[in-house]
Amino acid sequence: MQNWLSSLKPKKSADGTMIFALPVDEKTTLHMVDIEDTGPIITAILNDPEKYVGQDICMCGDAIQFSDVPKIFTKVTGVPASAKTLTEAEYRL
Repeated sequence: MQNWLSSLKPKKSADGTMIFALPVDEKTTLHMVDIEDTGPIITAILNDPEKYVGQDICMCGDAIQFSDVPKIFTKVTGVPASAKTLTEAEYRL
């Protein structure tokens, strides 16, 4: 989730709307995790590594559609926001 504050930070449009832009469809489900929530999981793995060898471990606090990110942002901050699907070329700029 902290990536929304840095590499995925929304940009402000001319009218003040915050634009969340990614190269994914707005219906794509994003698996969100707060880095502060990873501690107990990492601790469990380090305390019993043999139990976890060869396993895929999914860490997800919330699974939400990309289109819901700006809705949640607006609800929390009161600032209008929207989602925009970028092409790969646009994202790489």
